[in-house]
Amino acid sequence: DVELIDAGTRILDMISLLEETHRVIIVDAMRIRERPGTIHRIDIDEEDINTEHLNFISTHDFSWPDALAMSKKISGKSFPKKITFFGIEVENIDVGLGLSEAVKQSLPRVINFISAELNKVNDR
Repeated sequence: DVELIDAGTRILDMISLLEETHRVIIVDAMRIRERPGTIHRIDIDEEDINTEHLNFISTHDFSWPDALAMSKKISGKSFPKKITFFGIEVENIDVGLGLSEAVKQSLPRVINFISAELNKVNDR
């Protein structure tokens, strides 16, 4: 009962996919100026998502927090109760294809983290 979706840079497209979903795991690049390849885990409960700022956002600068807030506002009770975000620290954000060596080396760890999350859900 797992669906894998490659959203690419189309975060807005994900809003409708979050409806009627019980558990969501998001993996994406992030940049907070730590060592490239560092994996950040953020657990998000539905109550943590603030929708108050939605009147002031632009679709030109839409982030995952914005997408989650918009989805929560639209979905209401059918919004996921639990979301886990794994952010992988990128080396650079230049336009191009492929992954840096540091990010490539972090992928097995991210896969293990996701597998552990899926096993927790299956154990319930």
